[in-house]
Amino acid sequence: EFRSQISGYKCLQVRHAITYHFMGQSSKDEGEFATLQSYRNNLRLIIKNARPLMLLPMLFLYAAFQSYSIFRNRRSPLTSTRIAGLKQSLGTTSSAWHARKHTQTQANLSSITLVRRLAWRASSLRLRRFVSFG
Repeated sequence: EFRSQISGYKCLQVRHAITYHFMGQSSKDEGEFATLQSYRNNLRLIIKNARPLMLLPMLFLYAAFQSYSIFRNRRSPLTSTRIAGLKQSLGTTSSAWHARKHTQTQANLSSITLVRRLAWRASSLRLRRFVSFG
């Protein structure tokens, strides 16, 4: 969705749509391999695809979230895999910056327009009432 919007396409949200995502299906392992790939590729995705106006805020949020995630799950058996993925991602930043040049030249949408499309709008949400029994 993100790269489609950068290319100028409009993405719609369908309220009743259901999406099933099975992490690690290509490797048939939801453990170390999928975690390593996820942590390794997230930084590259941001560097390569974020529009100039959004790049610094996204990098800041990425660093804050990754730090929090590792701290919160520090006793998890996958913590060392997460850290290894982050180390690998830092090692591939130069190729991500190189790929960014090509990706950004293909963008057909201004940074301001993209921010407006991605912005959260409270008026578009429908409040739901939660009923508890007990």
